[in-house]
Amino acid sequence: MNLRRFFQTRSISFRLYLIIIPTTIVAISLLGYMDGRVAKRMLDSLVEESSQGIATQLADELSRKDAPTNPESVRNWLGELVESNFYILRIDVYHVSGSGLTRFVTTSTSQAQPMTVDEMAAIRESKPKVVPQFQERERFLKVIAPIKSSAGTTGCVTVTATLKQSDLVSEVHDRITLYMVPIAILILTLVLYFLFTKEVTQRIGRLIHVIAQARGGNLGKRAPVDRQDELGVIAERYNEMMEEIERASLERDRLLEELKNFNIQLQEKIRDATTELSNANEQLRQVNQDLVETQRRLTQSERAAVAGQMAATFAHEIGSPLSAISTHLDLMSEDTAVSPDSRHRLKLIQEQVNRITGFVEELLSETKLSAAARGRVQLNRLLQQLLVFLEQHLERNHVEVESCFSPDLPEIEANAQQLQQVFLNLLNNACDAMPGGGTVRVETATLEDPGGRFVVVSIADNGIGIPEEKQERIFEPFFTTKDLRRGTGLGLSIAAKIIRQHGGTIELKSATGKGAQFTVRFREPVPLPEIAQEALAER
Repeated sequence: MNLRRFFQTRSISFRLYLIIIPTTIVAISLLGYMDGRVAKRMLDSLVEESSQGIATQLADELSRKDAPTNPESVRNWLGELVESNFYILRIDVYHVSGSGLTRFVTTSTSQAQPMTVDEMAAIRESKPKVVPQFQERERFLKVIAPIKSSAGTTGCVTVTATLKQSDLVSEVHDRITLYMVPIAILILTLVLYFLFTKEVTQRIGRLIHVIAQARGGNLGKRAPVDRQDELGVIAERYNEMMEEIERASLERDRLLEELKNFNIQLQEKIRDATTELSNANEQLRQVNQDLVETQRRLTQSERAAVAGQMAATFAHEIGSPLSAISTHLDLMSEDTAVSPDSRHRLKLIQEQVNRITGFVEELLSETKLSAAARGRVQLNRLLQQLLVFLEQHLERNHVEVESCFSPDLPEIEANAQQLQQVFLNLLNNACDAMPGGGTVRVETATLEDPGGRFVVVSIADNGIGIPEEKQERIFEPFFTTKDLRRGTGLGLSIAAKIIRQHGGTIELKSATGKGAQFTVRFREPVPLPEIAQEALAER
């Protein structure tokens, strides 16, 4: 009884807070948990499908008669697959030897992982096998594909993949949910406070004040009608009622019979007004429910989009810098002593490592899109630094560079690290498009058209080109013209997004067998007027 009396004596706003806020907390927490689990399962499934595809492809390749038999050649081939797929930890190839198995080749420097009954079972059953593993709080997935030939099953391929990325995504989802609960409570409290204080409580208070004056005998006081909503209708009905009461009071002595009829009419009007108020309250309750449902759907859609984008960007950003690091490590291994040139390469490697570290920290600490720090960037200098950085890589692939830089190219407002990522991706793609060697031409220029002045960068190659039917999809995520070992289909998608964030455009001109040309345009910054420059100088 005391609890019931407590709630009965509380205001409507308090009771509404007590209902909506806990419901919102439960809803957001439940949705965040479900969204995280779904994203984790999707990533696990993606890694499993990709690992199965790689294992099956390797088994088919090794079962062919012309398959390489040199362990070093097979190890190099498998090493390229491991480097191009960040989630793969190691690949092992086993051959049947007598009644057991012998490890033919492995990509791991450690031989600690023993053969298990899973490989024997996969060979005995002659079908692929997926084995989940858990070690030191980290989940792994081992996919075993038998190597079949006309003589039967001759061995198997074991692909070990890590599910660490799925766990990281799940952790990020949990943090998002943890941050969203207090934010949602704060926003909901402010909205409810504004609605009740500004729209309901103050207007009801004025109406109560007028009623109190009428109760004290001031029948000429009228309630203010601010809006034509439910409270406005009540105020109008009240004013009409007061006018009728005032007229009835003047005629009370000689119109007693009419007063009785008027009271009957008044009661009917009060019932009508009460009915209208009940209907209005029901409509308001329905509107509130629709608003909560809309907010829930919007929040779920935004989280799913951010999770997908973060996962895709994180996966691609690990690949490109590691490729450059691997190239320079190979060069270091060929040097007999540390020379100035080796120190320069070490510096370049350190810069790439720092870029990877900065990206991962930014990805794990922020869950919303934010504008990266920008400053004045000279594209000629940036491209020259990239060409110096890629010099050894291009020479190894027999690629010559022709450059034509505009001497009066103006600076632009941009993030240098992001633009470095864009042009590094375009240059790597040009190199990949010429497996037998060729020429890459890099040009910068300024362009003026009715839309304004632009700074233009063009990167062209004379490689294999891109078929016309694939050019429309070239900037879509996960679409690639390369084979499984050389690309993930994310580079051009991320590059196009960075360019759009800088207010620029990217265009492709290509034909099969005639190479490809990517043209990037940035709008030239508008200079400040002289008066503004003088004011800034004085300040």
